[in-house]
Amino acid sequence: RRSSDLPPGYDGGKASYPILYFLHGLGDNQEMLIRFGGFSLIEDMWEKKQITPYLIVTPRADASFYINSYDGHTRYSDFFLREFMPYIEKHYRVEPGRAHRGIAGISMGGYGALRFAFLHPELFVSVSAHSAALIEKLPNVQGHGDAGNGRIDLLGQVFGAPPNKEFWDRNNPLTLAGQLSRSDAPKIY
Repeated sequence: RRSSDLPPGYDGGKASYPILYFLHGLGDNQEMLIRFGGFSLIEDMWEKKQITPYLIVTPRADASFYINSYDGHTRYSDFFLREFMPYIEKHYRVEPGRAHRGIAGISMGGYGALRFAFLHPELFVSVSAHSAALIEKLPNVQGHGDAGNGRIDLLGQVFGAPPNKEFWDRNNPLTLAGQLSRSDAPKIY
């Protein structure tokens, strides 16, 4: 961590902060927010006191779609919920509880953010998804390497090859949204 990556007043202070988990898109990594200028905009808004300070955490997820893969080889969701979040919230001054925790993402990260927020509404007060990688219907895929399509191969590595419909539906943010009660749902931005 670099102190410049923390909100104004964090170093040397004792205050606790709300937290936003920001999830990157497919083909990118945890540096996405910095590389594309998003963090510079946030810093500028902090300096102008247009927003209150909060912590932003950007985990790396490779091509996991932020889920446990169908074959069980990649267990990203378990890692994020059971190890990553607890570690961050123990080692940084984070305001405790759902009321101070949001999640957002772009593309694959939007998929992940919506999935986490809808599957675990007790953890997140808000969710924001930008250009979320939402696919309503299961792709018609016979197996790895169909038509030499790398994106289909990636989907197969995460959702099964061919994709398992029950597994797909169980992880689909569109399906999960329909199962939420209004009182449990996080605010959607």
